[in-house]
Amino acid sequence: MTRQHNGWSDDWPSFYVERRLRVHLADPRVAARLRRRLERVCDGPLPALLRPRPPASLTHGDLWVANVIEGRWLVDPAVSFADREPELAYMQLSGSLPPELFEAYNDEWPPTPSYEQRRPALQLHKFLNNIRHFGPDRYVPRIEAVLDGYGW
Repeated sequence: MTRQHNGWSDDWPSFYVERRLRVHLADPRVAARLRRRLERVCDGPLPALLRPRPPASLTHGDLWVANVIEGRWLVDPAVSFADREPELAYMQLSGSLPPELFEAYNDEWPPTPSYEQRRPALQLHKFLNNIRHFGPDRYVPRIEAVLDGYGW
């Protein structure tokens, strides 16, 4: 289990960088080369990519099919008030949630047109968290692909 720091912040890019990414970088399972690369990303291009003041939404924080019981109950939350876009990005990672969920989501509150540009960067937290839980083998290549995709 990893500790999640959720104190209020009026600056979403700083919240995401400091409380969702940098908190993982001291873990020894994050190799030094990748850590240095992520530090550079956190120092400039990533905060510039994020929306500066999105509305805060109550998010589950780990919403994927294994945390949905019988299609109606949610378990294992990592709750916070945050930009809703990371939650949507996490939900899209596994490809296991039903398409009807995304259709209903888009009908109710569609993401901004620039969301797709940010989506890979918003998945970095989940990949780093998964390195700490499951080891680096599956997730380092995914992180590197995100960083390469942005030219970072």
